[in-house]
Formats: sequence, structure tokens, C-alpha cells
Amino acid sequence: MARRNNDESNGEREENEGKRNVTRRIPPAGTSGIGSKIGGYVSAHQEELNRREFRARAELLTLAYAKSKGIWVENFWDRFGEPDLNETTESVVYFNEPEQNILKINNLIYYDYNPAYFLGTLPIWNSLFPANSYEIRGFTRFKTGDMAASTNSLGVILTQPLVAIERSATMEEKIDALIQMEFEVDPMTFNVFRGVYHPGLDIWLMDIHSGNVVIDTEGVVQFVDAGLRLGESHIVTTDTSEQLEMLAERVNPGRYNPIEELNRA
Repeated sequence: MARRNNDESNGEREENEGKRNVTRRIPPAGTSGIGSKIGGYVSAHQEELNRREFRARAELLTLAYAKSKGIWVENFWDRFGEPDLNETTESVVYFNEPEQNILKINNLIYYDYNPAYFLGTLPIWNSLFPANSYEIRGFTRFKTGDMAASTNSLGVILTQPLVAIERSATMEEKIDALIQMEFEVDPMTFNVFRGVYHPGLDIWLMDIHSGNVVIDTEGVVQFVDAGLRLGESHIVTTDTSEQLEMLAERVNPGRYNPIEELNRA
């Protein structure tokens, strides 16, 4: 191990060690591997061109899939208006009164704007956290607004059960819950934003801050809005709209419940 500066504090050591451990292992989301390699090197310009082409193709496939199933929502913002619960970098959140659940629209910013990659994470999330499982209700387009990088991006419309929150989970409660689920957790280097690895599932659970991990009124730890990153053993493609349908079928087996069925007051 490299010698540390004697002036480095314990907190700095933990922070730096966390950076070493996680940065070495977490693969990029979404469009990794699409660059045009020359001698093993992908230029930044070529990578950006490939990224734009990838996003354009993914959008066309998503539109074809969503419209064929009647789950493309063109006028979402006119019907639902501004979010009444929360607005974050990656999503807007509403209270869905007709069904007494939560309605979220994720703009895919943390999934490299790849809808197939995001859909590929949902069955894993639902198996880990069945009390807070997601159901796909449709697709839309984020309006031009103040949300970071959300202009003209696709959005996935989801519903999720409503949790009766008592308080935020403590660090110790988060760590205990993650260890019980067989995530690799080192309390000395645990960082809520960089995430933890699950070797059996080959995934990382990310963004485990106090707003995303809570204690419900029954005293149970609930993961309500953390993110997943897939390991390299997971192969997610977006070559055809049929592949998107297969991914969605794993989330909503045998049924579609379009958002158009909701009648928001």
C-alpha cells in the first residue's frame, strides 16, 4: 500500500480509500463500449459522436415500442402539471391520489440516457425491494426546464407504493440492512453516494443517502429511491424495439397498465 501523508486525517483516509475501492470496480452505465477504437484509444470527439448516435437510436426504438403498446404519453406535463412532492436531478415525483401511490418520471441521466439499461435494472430492484417495487406505466419526454440535463430527454413513467415514513435511516441502520442483503460493506470506507457492491448479483447500489433510505412507521428500513449500476456480467442491448419489450415484460409480467388510465384531478 502506498505511504500516506502524515498530515492526512482519518476522515480523509476513509474518503480516499473509498474512492480507490469503488472507482476500480464500477463500470460506466449505458453506452460503454460504443466508441470507435483506434489502437485501443477512443477519441473524446468520436466518443461524443457515438454517444449522440446511440441516444438517437435508443429514442427511436423507445418511441416505436411505447407507441405500439399505447404507453407513449405526449402530453404528460399538460395533464399532470408541476411535481407536487419532489424534483431532483434525475426525476420528478407526484402523489398519485387515484391509486394512493407515488408517480415518478425518471429522465435517465444516471443511466446514460439508455432506456434499455434502466429497464434492465428494474427487475433486480423489484426483487431486492419488493415493498418498494416499480411498475412501468409509460414513456414521455421531459419538458424544457430547470432540471439538469433534462431538456428533450426521454422519461420513463413509473409508479411505486407509498411508504409511511417515520424518519431517515441512520448510517448504522443502512449498513446493517445492506449486510443482511449480502452487499459488501466496509463500515470504515462506506460512502452513501459511491455505493456498495453485491457479488452474487454483480450490481452496485448507489446514492444511499438519508432521503433515499428511511424507517417506516413499523420500524422497517426501506430503500425507496436509490440507484442501481449493473456489473459487466449483465448484457443489455437496444438493437430492436422487441428487446425493449422483453426488458419491460420482466418488470410488468404479462400486463400493461398505461398511465392514460389515471385521471388526475
